[in-house]
Amino acid sequence: MLGDLAPQRDEDGILALHLPVGDAPVAGIASDDIGRVLLRVLQDPSTIGATVPAVSDVLTGEQMAAAFSAVLGEQVAYRPLTPAQFRAFPVPGAEELGNMFQYYAEFPESYNGRRDLAAAHALNPGHLNLTGFLTAHRARLTR
Repeated sequence: MLGDLAPQRDEDGILALHLPVGDAPVAGIASDDIGRVLLRVLQDPSTIGATVPAVSDVLTGEQMAAAFSAVLGEQVAYRPLTPAQFRAFPVPGAEELGNMFQYYAEFPESYNGRRDLAAAHALNPGHLNLTGFLTAHRARLTR
């Protein structure tokens, strides 16, 4: 899946990140971090009945492109798409992902408002931010 969302070289030769989130900030977390959060929750009885935030970063498309630029060592442009354009991609799950990204773009306060970064980082202090995640998985980005 990472390869499907990674920056692609456009016809003009520029490496670009194409996501349908406009300028809305999007919460993200690495799958390994989800496992660490779950383990902490299962080990800590005080989390019973609590809402536990699982988030590492809240970034705009421009900020995500900057993270890719830093890791890949090449300028990555952010080129937002419409959700309909994204849903038309010939990849498995494009329709569902397009719907998800549309929700993120249209209702960022609702989506991000339930994610307390400070509490999430306290629960998972060793979390990977996007730059760390991309660095750890750089080989998968450059295939």
